[in-house]
Amino acid sequence: MAQGQSAYTYAACGSAVDLVISLGSSGGGGGGGGGGGGCTSPDAALLHPFHVGLRHVYIRSHGEADWTVEREFVEKMTSNLMDYYLLRSWNYDNDGEYEDGGSVRSTQNEVYSYNPVGDDYLQFQRAPVGTTWTIDEPSHGYTYEVIQIVAIEEVTVPYGTFCAYKHRKYRSDGGGSVSPSWYEWIVPGVGIVMEIDYWTENPPAIMKLVSVHSVIEEKILETLDFFDESVLAGTLEGEGSGRSDESRLNALRHMLETAADLVKGGFYEEAREQLWDAYKKCDGKDKPPDFVGGPAADDLAAKIRGVIDSF
Repeated sequence: MAQGQSAYTYAACGSAVDLVISLGSSGGGGGGGGGGGGCTSPDAALLHPFHVGLRHVYIRSHGEADWTVEREFVEKMTSNLMDYYLLRSWNYDNDGEYEDGGSVRSTQNEVYSYNPVGDDYLQFQRAPVGTTWTIDEPSHGYTYEVIQIVAIEEVTVPYGTFCAYKHRKYRSDGGGSVSPSWYEWIVPGVGIVMEIDYWTENPPAIMKLVSVHSVIEEKILETLDFFDESVLAGTLEGEGSGRSDESRLNALRHMLETAADLVKGGFYEEAREQLWDAYKKCDGKDKPPDFVGGPAADDLAAKIRGVIDSF
């Protein structure tokens, strides 16, 4: 992998980490949105959404070449009661290769990378423009890295237009010698939407977000399709007296729609709770009473439980 690769890249266990995932939010938390912000970024439950099967697709351009890059979180691990997610990148250097990075976790206000021998490395936080911190990492003749939040500004990529936190990263030897810079634009609840790499040969290399795919969201949408098809086929119907049967049928569908929206917004715990509530409305048990019945009800319950188990 090219020495300049920064985002979602991690050094070996026990050393400082080369992760650049930066996020922020207007207001709240660590004071994001202050000091030089040119727009208002969205709030999100986590600075960066992480779950198994979450995949970001980019277009990376360098010179006259353009190619697709994919980054996906492929494995979950728990350590000290905290969940971490392992990243796998594909084709970053236009070589068709897969590379596993390290594991990361996110809180509402910080993103950390896993350190098996000490405190996790704080990589990003909600903070005003001008916030600067360092990571000790002897590399390429330098002794540490410097990360700065340099702007909060609007940026447009193929995936959309966002209010993003612009981060600058460079290496320093502490004596006035510094490396070229690396820039990334990060959106709370979405992730890295653009990066510009001046570390590469013949810079810059530019990468922009094209799409985001969530296995969990896709499974919920597939469950909604099954729901609708079963209703049309007459194998799934509301249970209740009078007109309450139709109301309960619609209510259950709305719960599934809400769960999909929560996942899309990065509110995973709330989505999981919503799915559990939906599951209890079709699991065949007396309490709480089911909202639906029919030959397809058991299959619907199994599909919802499958989505829950994906978290």
